[in-house]
Amino acid sequence: QRRLNQIGETISSIAAPTAAYSLRSITGGDPKAVRVRRSSDDSEQDFTVSEVFSGALVNFVGSGNDGFVETWYDQLGSSNVTQSTSTKQPKIVNAGALLQDANGNPYLEFDGTDDFYNINKTTFRNVSYGYASAVAQYDDTNATNEPVYYASNGVSGSSSRAFLGKLNSGGAAKFVAAGRRTDSDAFRSSLETADTNKNLLTGLFQWGDGEVQLFVNGAAKTAASFLSGAGATSDTDSNTAFIGRFGSSYYDGKIYELIVYNTDQSGNRQALETNIANEYNITLS
Repeated sequence: QRRLNQIGETISSIAAPTAAYSLRSITGGDPKAVRVRRSSDDSEQDFTVSEVFSGALVNFVGSGNDGFVETWYDQLGSSNVTQSTSTKQPKIVNAGALLQDANGNPYLEFDGTDDFYNINKTTFRNVSYGYASAVAQYDDTNATNEPVYYASNGVSGSSSRAFLGKLNSGGAAKFVAAGRRTDSDAFRSSLETADTNKNLLTGLFQWGDGEVQLFVNGAAKTAASFLSGAGATSDTDSNTAFIGRFGSSYYDGKIYELIVYNTDQSGNRQALETNIANEYNITLS
């Protein structure tokens, strides 16, 4: 199926993302996927998708060494994410072995302590629609705020435009797609009880239609309406935007892939989710 996705229908052929982070090919070609630092001497090297799977990445890291992702490349080329602090880099190779699940899908392991990336802060500036899909697996169901993706606009960090991941909701761990349209709007959430399975989480941030909705493995959760009604987000740059971080809370677990759009992809959601689910052996509801 991985090969079929590369030569047949790809994510980009369904709809070109605003940004795409993965260890498989999103474009159908052989783009750069990651820049990896090895633990033995801190040397770094870029690797394409084919080199991740061919063993070239593991050979570079070396027997018994760990490998950490300094840069996760946006396969569309405009929004690469880099973590220059070595202790905050997610792991991709552990003791000489590529991190991958039972189906052979590789992933980045975030330690829940300080691993994260800064991401493009302007993606959801003055737009009416947003979309984010992530293949993620949490290490626990603690009631903590651990987004895969988080973007905040406006004048304070509490002005969240988009949050996709795990949230502390009333003392319980919930999967969530949430956010607000304007700085003065209330935070609105579409929720589902969290678990430690490998899941496909999709958030539709329909500011232009006045609501946000979560899908877990293709199953729609109850949508929430924005208090400010329908319209575009405020025309201000984001203060913060992260993969794997919310304030002083950090993602703890595996991230396989993150796809982001700042256009209306509600009509393509099923095709996008089918492509992703086939790649990662996820059963859609």
